Amino acid sequence: MILKSLPLSYNKDLQEDKEGLFDSLKTWHDSLSMASLVLKNIKLNRSSCRQAAEKGYSNATEIADYLVKKGMTFREAHNISGQLVLRAINEKKSLNDLDLSIFQKYSTLITDDIYENITLEACLEKRSSKGGVAPNEIRKQIIKEKERLNIL
Repeated sequence: MILKSLPLSYNKDLQEDKEGLFDSLKTWHDSLSMASLVLKNIKLNRSSCRQAAEKGYSNATEIADYLVKKGMTFREAHNISGQLVLRAINEKKSLNDLDLSIFQKYSTLITDDIYENITLEACLEKRSSKGGVAPNEIRKQIIKEKERLNIL
């Protein structure tokens, strides 16, 4: 907006166009400094992290993908997955805690192999694209960053 309707010759209005950039760079630098302090002393409670990861119904996508692999259209699989999430929420359970009979009420394509497809490990492993959360991809990224930082 600063440049709108600006005359063709030199104008002092242009000294105001960098103020936002300088403010944002200072904020960015301060954020990196704080993040560095946090990460330097962080201690993770693996058990708590795992429990939190399993509570969010993030494995609902895996149910839809599972049904698609069994021949169902994604539209229908997505709908069934959503209904299962609502059921689990109403019963105050995770998807992993639903009985097989409940899964099968929503689709006869679901068999007992559903449980191995919706574990936290299975969810992570399937996200193996570049930069994904699969453990192998995470290891690659750590090595790459250590090399970049000359830590290895």
